[in-house]
Amino acid sequence: MDTLFATRELAGTNVLVAEGEIDLFTAPRLRCRVEALLEAGRREVVLDLRPVTFLDTAGLGVLVQCSAAADRHGASLRLVCSQPHLLKVFRITGLDRVFVLHADLASAGVAA
Repeated sequence: MDTLFATRELAGTNVLVAEGEIDLFTAPRLRCRVEALLEAGRREVVLDLRPVTFLDTAGLGVLVQCSAAADRHGASLRLVCSQPHLLKVFRITGLDRVFVLHADLASAGVAA
């Protein structure tokens, strides 16, 4: 399955929707997409992981890198994730204590 990354703006917030697998091969594309938004001056970036079917350690590493890049740019990166299998990965790795995981766009502060 191809992994797709689509950006849309909702109520002044850039929402990057990831669909498919985020792994060793696709994670660098995700990092580039987030960094491009930050370099374009976007200060509010929401990464919607709800359509993601698989996330490996390379993908988790890129999420940490994206968070650090947001910090360097004085921006915020919020994650939307509600699938039990992905939440388990965040919990097992302890990254649920690093990221605030929102169940939907509204709880991430995005008005639809």
